Amino acid sequence: MSLYQFSSYMDEISNIEKMFSGGGSTKEKPISTEELIKGARQKGLKVPKHY
Repeated sequence: MSLYQFSSYMDEISNIEKMFSGGGSTKEKPISTEELIKGARQKGLKVPKHY
């Protein structure tokens, strides 16, 4: 397998991942624990002080 074939194969993998994840970009940063806790507190959920 040449380098060109390999790189185009890797591009296809990201396209397939997008199809299964609903089309969202896989390059978005994941939600940090702090953001998750803040969101839960804003919605009124009980959250432990130390996590």
